[in-house]
Amino acid sequence: MHPQSLELARNTIKTNRIEYFSFDIFDTFLLRRTSAPDGVFEQAFKNAPIPGSHRHMMESFVQHRTMAEHKARRKRMENRQPPEVTIAEIYAHFPLQAYGMLESQRPALSEAEFQAELDLCFCNPDIHALLQDARSQGLKVGFLSDTYWSSDQLRLLLKHACPTLEFDFLYASCDHGYSKADRLFDVYLKGEEIDPAHAAHIGDNEGADVAKPRSLGLHAVYYPQAPKAFAPMFTREASLLQLIQGQSEGVEKRLDGGLRVLRRQAASALSQDAGLPALVGATVVGPVLAAFHRFIEQRAAQLRGPDRKVKIFFLARDGYLPKQFWDQAGLDDGAYLEINRRIVLIGNTGDLEPVQEMFRRLDKVDEAGIREFFNTTVPSISKFFRNQPGGVVSGEAFAEALPQLIGGDDLGRAAGALRKRLLAYIRDLVPDFDNCTDIVLADLGYSGTIQRTLRGLLDQEGLSHVRLHGVYIGIFDHAFVNLPEGDSGVGLIDSSVATPLAMRHILRNISLLEQFCSAPTGPVKDYQGSAPVREDDHRPQEQLAVCEDVRRAALRFFDHYCEAKTAQGLDPFENLRLSRLWTTAILARLLLLPTQEEVALFGGFNHHMLGSKIHEDMVNTDTMAPFVGALSFGQLCALSSSLMWFAGNMHSLSPMAGHMYAMSGFGLMQGDLLADTAQSQLTLTLIKNNAPKLIPASLSLTTFGELRLRVPVQQQDTGSVLAIPLEQLGEHGMIRSVVFNSGENSKKAMLGQRVEPLPASAIRSLQAYCDGYRFYKTGEDPHLLFDIPHTDEAASILTLTIVPLPPLTAPAG
Repeated sequence: MHPQSLELARNTIKTNRIEYFSFDIFDTFLLRRTSAPDGVFEQAFKNAPIPGSHRHMMESFVQHRTMAEHKARRKRMENRQPPEVTIAEIYAHFPLQAYGMLESQRPALSEAEFQAELDLCFCNPDIHALLQDARSQGLKVGFLSDTYWSSDQLRLLLKHACPTLEFDFLYASCDHGYSKADRLFDVYLKGEEIDPAHAAHIGDNEGADVAKPRSLGLHAVYYPQAPKAFAPMFTREASLLQLIQGQSEGVEKRLDGGLRVLRRQAASALSQDAGLPALVGATVVGPVLAAFHRFIEQRAAQLRGPDRKVKIFFLARDGYLPKQFWDQAGLDDGAYLEINRRIVLIGNTGDLEPVQEMFRRLDKVDEAGIREFFNTTVPSISKFFRNQPGGVVSGEAFAEALPQLIGGDDLGRAAGALRKRLLAYIRDLVPDFDNCTDIVLADLGYSGTIQRTLRGLLDQEGLSHVRLHGVYIGIFDHAFVNLPEGDSGVGLIDSSVATPLAMRHILRNISLLEQFCSAPTGPVKDYQGSAPVREDDHRPQEQLAVCEDVRRAALRFFDHYCEAKTAQGLDPFENLRLSRLWTTAILARLLLLPTQEEVALFGGFNHHMLGSKIHEDMVNTDTMAPFVGALSFGQLCALSSSLMWFAGNMHSLSPMAGHMYAMSGFGLMQGDLLADTAQSQLTLTLIKNNAPKLIPASLSLTTFGELRLRVPVQQQDTGSVLAIPLEQLGEHGMIRSVVFNSGENSKKAMLGQRVEPLPASAIRSLQAYCDGYRFYKTGEDPHLLFDIPHTDEAASILTLTIVPLPPLTAPAG
């Protein structure tokens, strides 16, 4: 990979003045099947003769090994010796007693680590080809390496990874005491009697492999490990992997089977002008979908047998990208089936309950969306929406009203007709459909709604012999209990990989992946003949173009993976448990710990709500802000709302808020860490019709050190003015937010059933200055005054959040 670096290196080789070409070894000529160099230490722990009583101490081993190297280098510096150390010197500082080992076993640790290198290292085909090009041009070739392995050990390692390798020289830093950034290049030039102008070097370290040799007059080529934008993704993945690992047993933190190497190579192969969508496609979506592809393959293979005919359906619209992976792999036994919850819910039964249940999960519905859902105009439903404010109601309210708005017989007739059209569509799409015994439903997931309702639909059409097997990227395990006998449902990501609470947290934010996987068409609403009839796709063209960039890069990753599997034997998806763990961490990183650049780009997407014409923004700070003002951080993390990408919304508040939200999903941020802390009880004054009324209020300290004042207001007291003396809050501060939340009872009001921000015009002052944002006292009895809006709800709460500031002081003189 790194086409620009390789092209520069080849051009350097072709110049007549170059006689010697040297190569860095690790992360240049040799790559490792591990996410980071210290993965070698983890593998060494597996190889080492450590007693069974200490086999739980893997992480301590990695840290002790790292500390031992630091101590060995520090000792050399204290003794005024050259700083480079050998592997024996490193393990001389390793605490054997902590692992129940004897002094005589110390050499065995060095041997275990060298074996780990043999286990993990493989030849980089691009750099090997470059070395062969140099040899074919008559250049002397060899290696310079900063390492604790001796030249003899490096020769063994290089020959093990590349048995046909031939080279002319090798310089290891520990043999000479100096690193490349220090004097190793001088040792090399002197030892080979080289004119620096006739020598070139390539490596991955900008200082040691580029700046230093150039300062000596050598030609140097920088071969970066990965684009710089990769670094924050790696650190976030490491955090999430540790969270997942901490809740599982036997998980290896660094041994990823070479997945990160493949991702780095795929990222480096992108063009120089490739943007963030291509990077996310090549390093996140591509690996996740490649793992999902292997998962589908393995599940289908398990189901096949001499008496079974298996069909594979990729369910629209989210099955669009998985189907592209299937086609790119050259497999022709999969069909792209345009079907969704609406189709199967209506087609399954004349019973309204499943339809009501779907609507209860939606925050908002409108008449246009309902007309699209039922594919017909129902006069009673039209009248219902005409009587609603703004023509929009909650999904729950519509679900409760639905039995009075549509008759069961009407729905039953519509269901039967739709079933006939659906089955005609399937039979035309899938040859010999009626004789298949098993159908694999490939989709993103999550609760098996389509699978269950499709089961009922097939049963009604006399196809009970066909078994349904859901194969999903992610599932809620509890949703797949009591499936009909013979049916099954499995997830690439399930509670065997992450805990149920963590799964809920990840899948709560899955909407972003849906955008990338989704077909660039509207959802199906009916069938005409055997062709799908679709809604219009109202997503902006810019959004569709970004998603297409992501998909193209994801498919390029899959190409690279298939090539590496064939040419290098590198297959990080072969070990199912390992690939499920790592792809969970990779996906969770994007969904729960996105970078600021990802939030800025993907937060502008909008998401279609099925059963509605309404499209919700993935990140909507205007929608988010009132909830931030009304709720404690813990309540905010648990909020169920129409915000499509909740983690993205949290990161839009601040990186720290986003990180805390991610941690909360793994049960690591609980209780008083996220709750507001009570400070005091206050008595405030409400004024209505010139009559004052004393009411209680509570003052709390938020997670972020702000003051939050909550004032409960009874329905009869709305339309009044609330007076808050500044002596209760501090004489100078900033108003972060003022919100008014109401509900049918105090609990629902408290949890933000309806939250509205108060406009700046509703905030006034008495003997104080206030511009709706900043306030300070100007007289002896300063107050802030708030207009309490009218409401018909039984319970309301005004919530004021402020940042106290030091008292204003007049300038000296």
